[in-house]
Amino acid sequence: MEYMSKSNKRCLIESGKRSIGSIPARLVSATLATALACSLLFGCNDAKVNTDETPPEIATYVRMMMPRRIDVQRGLTKPVSFAQNGNPDGLEVVLAAMDSRGAATKVCGTFHFELRERRAASGDEQGPRVAFWPVKIDTEETSDQFFDRLSRFYHFPLELEQAPLKPGRYILAVRLLTPTADTLFGEYEFEQTTQPAPNGRMHF
Repeated sequence: MEYMSKSNKRCLIESGKRSIGSIPARLVSATLATALACSLLFGCNDAKVNTDETPPEIATYVRMMMPRRIDVQRGLTKPVSFAQNGNPDGLEVVLAAMDSRGAATKVCGTFHFELRERRAASGDEQGPRVAFWPVKIDTEETSDQFFDRLSRFYHFPLELEQAPLKPGRYILAVRLLTPTADTLFGEYEFEQTTQPAPNGRMHF
C-alpha cells in the first residue's frame, strides 16, 4: 500500500476544500431551484404556489417552467368513435402548452374541457352545454399518461356521456388552472357532419 505523508494529506484536503468552495453559488442555487420547482410542479396536488413569497431565483425558475399559454391543435382535435363504429362518441383533444419563450413545456394543474353547441345568428355564440370533463395533472404518472414525448403535445381522449354527437357546430373551451393561481384559456370551433367519425384511441 502506497504511503502518503501528512503534508500530502493536508494538501489533498485543502485542494478538496478549494474545489468545493470554487463552485459558484449561483450554480448551487440553480440546482436547488430546479429540485424545488420540480417538487412544486409534481407535488402540487391542490396547493397553490405563491411565487411572491418564494426566493426570487426560485420564483423566476417556476415561472419559466410553467406554461404561459395553451394552444388547441386544429385538425388534430376532432370528434372520434372510440367504439370504432363510425358514431362520434367522444373527442380527441390535442393541445400544446407553451412557456414564456414559445417552447413546448409540461403542465401541472387541472384542465376543464367544456363542449357547447354554437348558436347561429346570435349575439351569444355559446349555446347549451353538451359535456364537461375535468382532468387533473398533478403527478409524473398523470403527466406521462397524457403527454406524448415525440410530438410534445398533450392528448386527451374524452368520452361523451350522451352519444353520438349530433351534426352541428360546436365550441370547445379549454381552461387550465395552475398551482400559481394563473388560468390559461384555449378555444376551438368545429363542425360535426353526417360523415362517419374516424376511429379514436383511448391510450397514446
